[in-house]
Amino acid sequence: MKKWMQFMAGTVLFAALLIAEPATVAAAEGEDPNGWREWRNAELELSGSWRQGTGEHAGQWWYERTDGTYPSSCWRWIDANDDGYAECYYFDSEGWMLSSSTTPDGYYVNRDGAWTENGERQLVRVLRSCQREVFMDAAEGILYVYEEELCRPDFRNIVLGYHMATQDGTELMQYCLDADAEKAISGAKEALVFEPLHTKGDMGYFDEQACGERFSIIFGTGTDTTKIAHSGANELIGNSAREGYRYAITGYDEDFSGSQMCLKLNYERYPASGADWDRQGTLYMQLEKSPYDLEFFIGTISNRPAVG
Repeated sequence: MKKWMQFMAGTVLFAALLIAEPATVAAAEGEDPNGWREWRNAELELSGSWRQGTGEHAGQWWYERTDGTYPSSCWRWIDANDDGYAECYYFDSEGWMLSSSTTPDGYYVNRDGAWTENGERQLVRVLRSCQREVFMDAAEGILYVYEEELCRPDFRNIVLGYHMATQDGTELMQYCLDADAEKAISGAKEALVFEPLHTKGDMGYFDEQACGERFSIIFGTGTDTTKIAHSGANELIGNSAREGYRYAITGYDEDFSGSQMCLKLNYERYPASGADWDRQGTLYMQLEKSPYDLEFFIGTISNRPAVG
């Protein structure tokens, strides 16, 4: 807990030091042949904390990922205050963030280290950490229901809203509820898709109405919650031995354009009783703007970048 608090303190301190300058959303410098944008040729850092140097490096900053590594000799997009907009920072060969200087490739960074053009910080729209967790969790359920279709060579896309009123919606909600109950029971991860969910012994409890509303917000449409299997009144047992397969997200990227956010999720498929994956693939999810608290809902899924 103490280490976690130190990480948070570093991130909050760095975010507090950001200067309230004008900001503009950066244009993509290029696109790959498949249409996936490459923003400043820089990756988005998804999990980590700003750390301040000591001794001869007092006043300098570096970025520590959760696995203990750090970016060096590169640009990285980082949403320092988790507000849904990331600035672009350059790190030297030793991992120190440059500030108030020109980078080796000729761009200016301000005293906070953010890439700046004509006095304006350049930003890209990103998901907040809580949104990212929700959609990554939802992706596991989507793969459970649709992965076989995604792997067909002739497959193009599915608009989820057209399928959720059918058995697809019931199956997807059941999978997500099972998965959330398992996560809560095991203590491995807080249940995110269908909060509120709490446990008592080996039972996972959920509010049917609240889960139905949350499902509608995440997937853009509702499903019939009365068809969801219950082990008792508003109860659900986490079933760690589900038939079929389980999925693990192994890579993640996102790209915002206009009113849409596109997610690229690499995954591995594991037999329910096996320890080794038997298939790898990529799921693209197109998120649409929503008026609700989550801000986006999942509109279309595909196995290629151009999901529309």
